[in-house]
Amino acid sequence: MVPLKDSILKFIFCLLLIVVLVDCAPKKTVLNQPAPEVPPKYNKEVVDKFQSGLEMLDAQNYSEALNKFQSILVKNPTSKFEVVVHFNLGAAHEGLGQCELAAKRYQKTARYAVKRFPQVEAL
Repeated sequence: MVPLKDSILKFIFCLLLIVVLVDCAPKKTVLNQPAPEVPPKYNKEVVDKFQSGLEMLDAQNYSEALNKFQSILVKNPTSKFEVVVHFNLGAAHEGLGQCELAAKRYQKTARYAVKRFPQVEAL
């Protein structure tokens, strides 16, 4: 019998893979995502880069969005933004037609989500 945690991770991975395969088409649309609530301990630079990255995704400027989100991970690799940043990096790669890189980012999103939010593992 497969442990519940492995089943959940496989389910999340399959779900994300389906999203990538279905959405990695010539159309390049990205949902407008509001910025997550920003705890006071985050500096303004990180918040501004995150907001700017979201704006770049909305404007379909995927290369610039990649730069913004990657710079967040370089300076704050384990911030609370980590899961959302990896997801947004996947969306930017997807927008550029880099489906394999997008899939890898979505996989990281699932792994980090389980680590950061134990409630996911409890499912």
